[in-house]
Amino acid sequence: MIMPQSKTDTPSRVWSLIGVAIELGVWGALAFLIIARRNFSPLPIIGLVAALILARLGLNLWHNGKIRFDGPLALLFPSALRWPLRLWAILLAISFYLTFQYDLAVPRLSMFVMGFVTLGSLYNMTQLSRRGAGWLWTIALGWLLLATAIASGGALTASWVFLKVSLLQRLYPGYEVQVVQLANDQTTNVNILAGVVSPIIMPPIGMALGLIWHSSDGLVNHWLRRLLILSFIVLAIFLTGLMLLTQSFGGYGALAAGVAVFAALRYRKIGWLLAVVVALGVVGALLYLPTLMALSPAELDVLLRKRYFIWLRAVTMIADMPFSGIGLGMFPYASRLMFANMISSITDQPPHAHNLLLELGLDFGIVGMACFVALQVLLWRIGLRAINATPASADAWALRGLLAGQAMWLVFNLTDLAYPGTRASFIYWGAWALILAFAQAQSRKTTVVASA
Repeated sequence: MIMPQSKTDTPSRVWSLIGVAIELGVWGALAFLIIARRNFSPLPIIGLVAALILARLGLNLWHNGKIRFDGPLALLFPSALRWPLRLWAILLAISFYLTFQYDLAVPRLSMFVMGFVTLGSLYNMTQLSRRGAGWLWTIALGWLLLATAIASGGALTASWVFLKVSLLQRLYPGYEVQVVQLANDQTTNVNILAGVVSPIIMPPIGMALGLIWHSSDGLVNHWLRRLLILSFIVLAIFLTGLMLLTQSFGGYGALAAGVAVFAALRYRKIGWLLAVVVALGVVGALLYLPTLMALSPAELDVLLRKRYFIWLRAVTMIADMPFSGIGLGMFPYASRLMFANMISSITDQPPHAHNLLLELGLDFGIVGMACFVALQVLLWRIGLRAINATPASADAWALRGLLAGQAMWLVFNLTDLAYPGTRASFIYWGAWALILAFAQAQSRKTTVVASA
């Protein structure tokens, strides 16, 4: 369990404001560069990240009189996740160095750096002020609003696909060519749009229920509490509707899994039932595997829509280069260059591996896959411990929503890809920061109650 920091570690109001201003300023500049420009030199990113680390060192030094690596401010990685994140950052540098087509690798490098900065910045902002829960819940609302804006942008550019009505094409001739082609690939594919939405549907539901059913000590102002409840309900309805409109089977499966996990986090009997269902599904898949392997390529194509061949190619590449990976974002290029015999048509050249672990293995090798698994294990362990400590609190309900969102995202990533190294990285890495923040808030309250 994460232990709370002592009062002497809490920065003063002035240092809190300075810290928040620095975090917002650096992250805002980084986000502007990444979102506004498709291709640019890594030099601006390196400069901004260096400025961010120096600012955090300066704040820590000026406030404490010495540099502390265990204080409330994270220099780059929150202490609870520092080891998998440090190793992941090293692997990111190695993978970029091994890349043999940098115009494809630079955007992915930029998005990963944006993810690291987002995680550290959101985490720091939740730690810089501990005067009340209102600060944490307001940050959570801000994360959800920006995440919804990212998803809404994707819905706009993909509307001609999933609504089947090209309204903008009528109002603005050339919309499909000029706007959709300029949009990033994260938002023009409705399946990927479902993946972007998947981790942010359940959090507002959990947060709304937590504020409705249980009081939060820091939300003294009733108007703020009511505003938050209303905002969370509206966001939950909007995002659920957006998911349904995508008509993505992977998204629908993820939504069902998220609802089930959310219920299981409150009622343990449902969790045991889910475990039995998953175990039976694994056994059934293993029994069915020989039959699946006996199918012809045409039959497999109809059944899996080329997923089988894509996964087979990805596994082959990882087996060839298990420790280094093939280079950052190199899967489509390496497929054409080194595995042309496994490509049957132009439609059999996808931009990714349609599976999160396989994509991580391609970029970072099996060690990178292990880093991500370790990161998820730590997040779930921290979140579950905080929920079990005080199951009925508002923070516990917020954690249920965030963890159920993670379950949705992971289930979606079994057959498709919503990657943490894309333009939507703010959503995924921000969710991890909030899981840590709500877990720490829960732990602090539990410690106070126990000491009293």
